[in-house]
Formats: sequence, structure tokens, C-alpha cells
Amino acid sequence: MNQSRPPRGYFSPQGKRRRGSEPFADGRRKAGMERLEPRRLLSAATPGLADWFTADSISAVNGSAVSAWQDSSGSGATATQLVASQRPAYLFSAIDSHPAISFDAANNTQLSFARPVSGDFSLMVVFKSSQGVGQSTNWYSGAGLVDGEVAGTTSDFGLSLNALGQVLGGTGMPDTTMASATEFNDGRPHVATFTRVESSGALSLYVDGHLFAQGTGGTQALTAPSRLTIGSIQTNKNYFTGDIAQVRVYSISLSSAARQSAEQQLETEYDIGSGPTSFSAANPVINRNFPDPGVIQAGGFYYLFATNGSGGNVQAARSTNLMNWTTLPDALPTLPTWAQSGRTWGPDASLMANGKYDLYFTAWSAATGEEAVGVAVANSAAGPYVPQGSSPLVAQFNQGGAIDPSVFTSSSGVRYLLWKNDGNAVGQTTFIYIQQLSSDGLSLVDPATPLIHEDQPWEGSLVEGPTLWQHGNTFDLFYCANSFSGAAYAIGYATSSSIMGTYVKPAQPLLQTGNGVIGPGGPTIVVGPDGYTYMLYHSWFKNFSYRGVDLIRLNWNGDTPTVTGPSLASQPIPTFSTVLGRYVFYNNSVFDGNDAAANIGDDSAIATDKQALLSGQTATLANYTSYSRGINGIMIDVSRLPGSVLTAADFLLQVGNTTTPASWNLAPAPASIVVRPGEGVNGSDRIMLTWADNAIQEQWLRVTLIANADTGLAANDVFYFGNAIGETGNMAGNTLVNASDQLLARANVTLTAGIANLYDFNRDGRVDAADEALARLYGTTFLTSLRLITAV
Repeated sequence: MNQSRPPRGYFSPQGKRRRGSEPFADGRRKAGMERLEPRRLLSAATPGLADWFTADSISAVNGSAVSAWQDSSGSGATATQLVASQRPAYLFSAIDSHPAISFDAANNTQLSFARPVSGDFSLMVVFKSSQGVGQSTNWYSGAGLVDGEVAGTTSDFGLSLNALGQVLGGTGMPDTTMASATEFNDGRPHVATFTRVESSGALSLYVDGHLFAQGTGGTQALTAPSRLTIGSIQTNKNYFTGDIAQVRVYSISLSSAARQSAEQQLETEYDIGSGPTSFSAANPVINRNFPDPGVIQAGGFYYLFATNGSGGNVQAARSTNLMNWTTLPDALPTLPTWAQSGRTWGPDASLMANGKYDLYFTAWSAATGEEAVGVAVANSAAGPYVPQGSSPLVAQFNQGGAIDPSVFTSSSGVRYLLWKNDGNAVGQTTFIYIQQLSSDGLSLVDPATPLIHEDQPWEGSLVEGPTLWQHGNTFDLFYCANSFSGAAYAIGYATSSSIMGTYVKPAQPLLQTGNGVIGPGGPTIVVGPDGYTYMLYHSWFKNFSYRGVDLIRLNWNGDTPTVTGPSLASQPIPTFSTVLGRYVFYNNSVFDGNDAAANIGDDSAIATDKQALLSGQTATLANYTSYSRGINGIMIDVSRLPGSVLTAADFLLQVGNTTTPASWNLAPAPASIVVRPGEGVNGSDRIMLTWADNAIQEQWLRVTLIANADTGLAANDVFYFGNAIGETGNMAGNTLVNASDQLLARANVTLTAGIANLYDFNRDGRVDAADEALARLYGTTFLTSLRLITAV
């Protein structure tokens, strides 16, 4: 594999129609209140509907605490929270302009209601989250959506979300969990449905209308919990962070038609399923003979190469998302003179320092009848590749030959070739070797170093198919072992703190036969379009008649690689990161304790009455501050940010006060760039930029968060905030700071100024003579005042 990260391809998600909030009868909108609009209520006579909690039924002030969520089915149930500090919040426009209840794990928020079902049931939840709890696939270990878990082995049940984004539905005695694919903690709305038939114990789990898992649990009545909780596991743990718009509990296992009708209504209402998140067919992502895959990312595409087959000497395919692949012509239409056709195996490509692409492949030596490694060169990743040299690059004929080449590119740009000697073909030990490549990749530098050999019971008589990946300061050597033609074939790994070893293996493989996947092997690894790491590998299909290609997300628990699977279930296509929030905050003000450092205390200094100016919008008072220290703090919330470190290279920061932002000057460099993982809205990652006081004042700041491998965005995110010290917004259409602003500061003296107070220019929590003096000091004219620009 090639670990280097070329620029991402541009992804243009389909546009979607948003429903705005409806005005009140007199044409006004009441800030912070639920919109009053016609809506379709389910009838109390809806078959099997036991309880129905919908945020549309609530009329409350935006952000207010919810102590009781009334049932709308007609059954008279209420979900309550008696402890004031644990009450979730009502948000009037949380999911596609619809209201939802916002839960926060940091505050242990939850609601509970009397359990209405015990036999047949269907649980249906509309939720949005960027978090989840744990990586376990036991439902009682996730963040509770609607749950009745009772400690111990009991007749209970529930629905939850783990940190991998898997929706988990399960029942107890025996504990049985149905799990979805990952990625449903992507900050987008989803509808999850979990059904149970008591007489047979049949369980089914659907997310966004797609069946992910079916199984069989116990057949007893599930009466252990007296109450069910919304927003946590019922044992008062594993609290959920995110928004829940609806919870429906049915006392029947919904028929296919009834379930689909209900889900489709919710998908339409909450705009579920549009945008970049969509679904593919189940694994395999390439459903034909395409073994020993090797992947490279180049020019906005992923290229996958495979062992010879009907597609030629080296089969090739191309994709933008790792799930949907287009077949390409033979990447190596002509073999080298030393090779004969029939055994061109295990190819891998790499972009070299000279801008050429090198393809490494196994071929059958005409002279010896053994396998050897060759190299070919092309001007583009797709090829065609032209063989180089009149002899193999790696032969090792005295060790049975050499097969399965792959390339590793170090963080310093040095490239290494890995391969396996084919010792098992001649009764010898098999080793995974590594050797440095020359800058053009056409020759080898220094002696070859053996890294691992077969020494674990599960490995049988061989190790092969190596691919090396660096995670942090750890090098992970992935490989496959045992007989490729049987179900014992599996993928393992070994770790080291240095490229050349020593490598240490765990006792068991990482990925082995199970859940319909047979004989996984040939691992290759790449960063997906969402910034996460994925493994492509082959497995057997149709009674061992061919090896197709499967996809699985690769995670780490510390330095240990982990996977959830294997699985043939449908899964979301890898998606891009999403900006969920853009804020300006008053750094070094009374609201953050007069602390100039960037930390969690600054959340209390966010200007709650200000919002980012976006493309196509014309500036108003809501887009600029009057802070006497200028713009010294910006926050950006991003769901699924690939890493926890960003640098100035990930931003384009400009300042100016003209109508042509493209010509603005570069902004002063930030004093700090801090990422706070999981601490943004809905568990997103919060990015903080700070500047020295008054480094940016009385002008606009244009922030571009660049789409790259660090941010995981599909396209640049651009927004603006302005500053006009002493401006009170007293006159529509202009930003003049003059005597009127001074007089208003004098007239509104107070010792208890909130963060949105228009006259507290120095943000010290009061309005006094100092603020009047600031309005005098920073007075402007029509020539010098902040322009109300239209953003581009």
C-alpha cells in the first residue's frame, strides 16, 4: 500500500430542500419559541402505537429545560425528569428546522416513562448525534436512545448508539444484540427501528429503512424494567449526547409495510438520507474475482489493483468513495521479458518522488518457474504501466521465490518495499521482508531485513500479503496467514516502535472467518474521503468459486488496531466531515475569567447574539461585535474531524473592510490553534483560534477552513465575522460609532451586563463610564466605519 496522502477529490453533495419555520398567524416570528405550523398527528388509533413522544408537541422557549415530555398517542404517558440538573433542553430548530430534545452526557440528562410493552414490540427513534459510548457491540454498553437495561442477566431490552456509530438493539436472557454498520454518529439525522416477536424471539434492526441485522433472542416476556429511559441506559449510565426528535413505542412487531410507511414518513419529515451519506449494497464492494488488492489514492480517486484474471495481467478499478468501483483496463498489458503469463499476483502501486507511479507485482519467472517481484512505471495512477529491467527486482529463488510486494512511505518520504519469500512452496520458513527503495523506486538500497515469520498456531505454515501502516508512533504490519484456499485464512498484525522492528504479534488474528465472510486476506489500507482509515481485503464467495473485495473501517484502541466485523451487512459510504457551528467569542473577558488562554472556559464567552456571515448574505448587527479587544477568538465545530491537531496550513485567514474579500490582506497569525475533541455541539470537535488583543479590530475577518486530509471536509468552509468597537446597532443600515453610541452607553449604565449587552464594549460585565469612553475613542465616519458587506 501507499501511505502518502495526495489531495482529496472534490465531493459535491446533492442539494437538499430545507423546510423553514412557519410564521405565526400575525406574520411575526417569536424568537426562541416553537413555530406553530400545521402538522400530521398520528391517530391514537394507529395500530399498536403504545407511546409516542414527539418534540413537535412541545411549546416552550428555545433552550429551556424539559421536565416532562407528554405522550401524543393518547395513552396518557409522560416521560419525566424530577432532578432539575438532569433535564434535557428543548431546541426549536434542531433537525431539519424541526424541534428536538437535546441530551448532554456531561450533565447526565435523561427522561423516563413507564414501560408500555413486554412481548411483541417495535422501538422507533429519530436521533442525531456525533458521539456514542464505547466500542462494544452489546446494546447495554452503548449510549442509551430508549432503554430498559436492568443490571445482571434479566429479561430486559434496549436501543443504543456506540462510539463507532453503530446502532445497537438487544434483549436479555440470553443477552442478544443486533448491530448496524458504523458511522451513524455522523451529526446527521437517522431513524432507527428495532422489532421483536415474542413467540419466536425474532429480532430485527433497521437504520434509515435498511435492514442491518436479524437474530433470535429469548421468548419470555421482557418485564424486568418497570420504566424505560430516553437519553441513557436505564441503570443511570452511558448517557447520550445529541438530539432526539421522536420516540415511538409499538406493542406489536410492525409488519414490513407498516414499518416502511412509518420510516418513510419520518425520512421525509426530517430529510433523512439526503446529502453525502447514502448506502451501497452489502459487501463485497467488488463482487467478482479480484484477489490480493492493493490501493493508492491519486488525483481525487482511489485506484485498486488485483491479481490477474479476466481483467488482464493486473486488474484495475477506480472509485471516489471506496464503495462504488468502475473497472479499468489492464494496468500491466505487457509483461517483462523475464516473465511468463498466468501468475501475475498481488500488485501494489506508489507515487514516487520523481512524480512517476511505480507498480510492483509478482510474476512467474520463465527461467526457473518460481515467483519473483518486478516493477513497472507509468505517468498516471491508472497506467498503463511499462515493465522496467530485464530481470526481477526481487527474486530469492533459493528461498522459493518472492511474492506479494507492497510499498510503505514513511513520514519523511522514504519508500520501502515489503514482500514475502515463497518458502512454503518449497518446505521452507516464510518471512516478511522489508528493504529501502531508491528515489525512483527502480532499485533497492541496503540489505533486506526479515520482520516476521509464521510462529502462531493460527498462521499454519506461512505468512504473506504484508502491508505496513503508521499510527502515531507505532508501526502496524498487517498480513495474512494459513492456506488461502480455506476458511482458516485470516488477517493478523504485528506492532513495532520502529520501521525495522522488532515486531510483536498478539495471539489471535485481527479479522477471521465469520458473519458470512470466509477466509479474509490480502489487506490493503487507505484513508477514506471522511478522513478515517479503511481496510480493503478479499474473501471467498459462492462456495469458494471467487474472491471478491470487502471494505471495513479500521480503528485503534490506543495503539491497538481494531475492527468491528467482518460483516456482509450494508454500510454507509464513507462521508466527509461537516461544519456544525461557527462562533466568535470574547477571549480575555469577564465571561472566560479574564483568561487569555484557549480552553473550555471560553465556551462561556461565546457571543450568543452573533452568527457567522456566510456566502451570499449581507452583513447585519448579528455578524459583527463591538468588543474593545477586537476579534480575538473564533470557534468552529466539526463533526468527525480526522485528527486532533490542526495548524495554520489548514486555514486561510484574511482581513479587510472592502467589498472585494479576494483582495484582502492575510490576517495576523493566530496566537494559538487548539482542537478539543468531542467538546463541540452534538459531540463534534471544537476548533479554537485565538489572537492577541486588538490584532484584528474594526474590520472583517474572513475564515477559510481548508478541505484537506486534516479537516476531512468535501469543500472549503468560508465565513466572516466583523468588529466595530463601540457600535450599538442604533441605526439600521450603517455602523457609525458617534455621539449617539456614547449617549446610549451613558443611558444604560448597569452593574450586571450579560454577554449580549449592546453597551458593554469591554465585556467586563457592567456598563459604565469606561464604555462611554470607548465609544468616544473609537468614533468613525462614513469613510472609516465597518462596511456592511455581502459575503462571497
